[in-house]
Amino acid sequence: MPFPDELGAAVAVVEYDPGWPAEFAALAERIEAALGDRALAVDHTRFALRFRDYLRADPAARDAWGAFKQRLAQSVPNLTDDGQIKAPATTLLMRSAEPWSTQTNWTVA
Repeated sequence: MPFPDELGAAVAVVEYDPGWPAEFAALAERIEAALGDRALAVDHTRFALRFRDYLRADPAARDAWGAFKQRLAQSVPNLTDDGQIKAPATTLLMRSAEPWSTQTNWTVA
């Protein structure tokens, strides 16, 4: 779900930005600091990193995911709708990543 300041924003699929991992790590750190001991973990961090690493390791999955996101952005410009449509596809992709995670002994780097 988008944040209030993102409502009405058009969806844009952009090229990878090498600064994203640091930006994501900083955001996860802020979330973990804000939650303190009330949260055991910020699972989205682990999920996002596995998602990223799986797509890096599997060119066919990466290309299919990229094509899906491009088509989705062109046909569904609303960020809320985009997220709701993308959620089940993300779940399906992550199910494909589970065997890969086991086979490669993947861990958060």
